[in-house]
Amino acid sequence: MRIHRLICRSLAAFTLFSAATAALAQDAPLPACFAPTLTEDIVPRFPVMGAYVDELSQLAAKDERVRGMTVYLLARQMTLLERVQRRLQSHSSFGCDLELRALKRDFAMLRLTNTAFMQGNSELEIARLESEQASNLLARIDSELVVLGDAIAALQPSSTD
Repeated sequence: MRIHRLICRSLAAFTLFSAATAALAQDAPLPACFAPTLTEDIVPRFPVMGAYVDELSQLAAKDERVRGMTVYLLARQMTLLERVQRRLQSHSSFGCDLELRALKRDFAMLRLTNTAFMQGNSELEIARLESEQASNLLARIDSELVVLGDAIAALQPSSTD
């Protein structure tokens, strides 16, 4: 019975200590991987691009001439956009170099795929989207990606690992 009480008290103390430590950890946020001054102008562009990509995906899904794989790849652009945005807002005490490489890889795939939808790419097996509305949306997305490309190329982790 004594051992049981001792174990219960120890566990209770450990639980209280863990809860207090967790509360302190939540109060002290991790440093941002990228300086907010470098990302504050580009992060707000993502919802606009996301709206363009979403509209493009819906347009393609309604077009009987567009293959199912093309619709899938268009929808995948949304995922890539979200990943790039999440990586730009990443907070970590280590791994920021890896985060930067992953961000640049995902962004390069976004640009490559968007260009393929604009011009066609036989290597990726992506046909050019023919409709005027799709072309307009792709051009808008491309102009946003050009602006983001310069900013992303200039990014450096704010902390060296």
